[in-house]
Amino acid sequence: MKRILQSLLAILLISACKPKPYNGSDVFNEKAQLPLDEAPHVKNSLEWWYITGHLYNADSSRRFGVEYVFFHTTPMGRKEYSLLNVAISDPQNQKFYYDTHLDPQKEGMSNQLPINLRIDDKKSQASWEGQMGEYRLKAKMENYELAFDLQTSIGKKVLLHDGVGYEQYDTLSKAGYYSFTRMPTQGNLFIEGDTIAVHGSLWYDRQWNCLGIYNQDIGWDWMAIQLEDPAVDLMVYQIRNRKTQIPFVWGASYYDENEQLVDLQPSQIKLTANDVWHSNESGHSYPQHWRIEIPSLALDLEVKSMMKEQELRIKEFPIFLYYWEGMCEVNGSLKGAKVKGDAYLEMTEREGPSL
Repeated sequence: MKRILQSLLAILLISACKPKPYNGSDVFNEKAQLPLDEAPHVKNSLEWWYITGHLYNADSSRRFGVEYVFFHTTPMGRKEYSLLNVAISDPQNQKFYYDTHLDPQKEGMSNQLPINLRIDDKKSQASWEGQMGEYRLKAKMENYELAFDLQTSIGKKVLLHDGVGYEQYDTLSKAGYYSFTRMPTQGNLFIEGDTIAVHGSLWYDRQWNCLGIYNQDIGWDWMAIQLEDPAVDLMVYQIRNRKTQIPFVWGASYYDENEQLVDLQPSQIKLTANDVWHSNESGHSYPQHWRIEIPSLALDLEVKSMMKEQELRIKEFPIFLYYWEGMCEVNGSLKGAKVKGDAYLEMTEREGPSL
């Protein structure tokens, strides 16, 4: 009964507070303006600074997944908010830690560079400082004895998606989008009293003008893949109708070892999902095994999650939602040769109630 009442209350809240895709303050240019677009955009409908990736201990015998996100939104064109999401996956011990924090921005976020994104109160402490691939990332989770302090540097040069740093999501949104697909990273994780020196490579996505694709009518699947040899990176996504689960938008960016972009058309991409894991908490079902086929590149990859329980819940009034995001292993073939690598996979609104 308690679960039913919570769901009904959340439905009423979201119905009353559902963000309208107001984009009167969004920034539309022919090409991303760097480094200016690194900074927060004043009263942007929805934008984010998003990091995911795999980190290894000193002898690489143990690996961890990291997700670190600052959102900035002005859903009705007036009040601004920031939302922090932070998560760490520990597949060796089958533990998943995460925290969220919503912060009203009374004076708006600063559009100064270098960026200085920050949450600092009695509940959560987090900061993101730097510019264009070189960042100091720090966070301490409220609900766990867990924190991290990481420093990134530039591996491959910036990737402008669609060649210009803007991605057209059908009629939903024209979103600014660029990435640093490989940022060599080192620092420390602090987990339940242990300090673990780590190194690895993180993937950074910067997007803005996104409220149109963040609504109650759609869901999406997104993957960031880093192959080992050759050093190829692949971003691939699909957007689905929430009710039918049928995809209607696809996209991908293939970034080769020579830092050349191959912008793929939807007809060139085939995604297949199976091995569904069902969440008892949310009622959602998330595929744990994906196959990506791009015949024009002679690319055939299998992406498998490293642990099933990597679902996050955002419960920050008036936002109540679940999504799955976690670390995966990659195996397959490229131009007839075997390849392997790391990936991060995000899935939203998959087969089941959203609350």
